[in-house]
Amino acid sequence: MTAAHAHPKGTPAAHLADEEVVTRRRFTVDEYERMLEVGILAEDDRVELIDGEIIQKMGIGERHAACVNDLAEICIMRLAGRVIVSIQNPARLPPRS
Repeated sequence: MTAAHAHPKGTPAAHLADEEVVTRRRFTVDEYERMLEVGILAEDDRVELIDGEIIQKMGIGERHAACVNDLAEICIMRLAGRVIVSIQNPARLPPRS
């Protein structure tokens, strides 16, 4: 059975049945982009960096696609000429403060 606890430095860790400790390592945007540059990750890998973790993206189903299209149409119509509406494109957000 696995029990989660906080690592002394605040990094999440989990104890495995054999008492081996697994610690998560969070990545910066620069590190993630470097992994793309050197080929650790490929441009066509379905992954994204969320809160420092590399997460595999789920496939896009019909319902998801329909919701994205509907929301895009609403945003474009209401915000025309004021902003650029970008649909499902990469966005680099500043680190948390």
